Amino acid sequence: MLNFEEAAASPARSRNWVRSVIDRLRFIARDDPEWSGIVEDCILPGPTRKSLHLAVFVEPFLSLLMAGKKTVESRFSQNGCAPFEEVSPGDVVLIKRAGDGIVAIAHVSCVRHLTRQGDWNVIRSQYERQLCAMDDAFWTDISEADYASLIWFDRLTAIQSIECEKRDRRGWVVIKRATDQLLLEFE
Repeated sequence: MLNFEEAAASPARSRNWVRSVIDRLRFIARDDPEWSGIVEDCILPGPTRKSLHLAVFVEPFLSLLMAGKKTVESRFSQNGCAPFEEVSPGDVVLIKRAGDGIVAIAHVSCVRHLTRQGDWNVIRSQYERQLCAMDDAFWTDISEADYASLIWFDRLTAIQSIECEKRDRRGWVVIKRATDQLLLEFE
């Protein structure tokens, strides 16, 4: 879940930014019964069927998402890293402004995970407006990607900014993974 290099450099700091974000998120969500329940489903200790993610957004995509103009989020990669096959319907995504704090929380309604079969022109023709990616530069930037995740949110709420001490370069972090397995504790 946490980046190995980050954890090796400062194990306490790595755990602390996650714990701090979860504590603050729980505090912010407490006044909204629906969000409170959704958040608790993701962060309770032990098995859960929902994951909690942190996604870093740059402008103009963050503003377009918050304004409701960007209706599909996409992540392309060459190596199939998160969120590829990591994010699922029902998961919660914390929306972080690049170089700043977490500014929104979103609930995932639908996901499509794709591998390249030729080029991305089919995705472009179907989704460029929903992705707010009509600029050729976007498609040039992702032209070497072999994996894609398209993500729809059915609920997106701006929140009071949560400071986030994440320092690595990942644009997507799985904070807590869903699992159906029971955890066994050994003494």
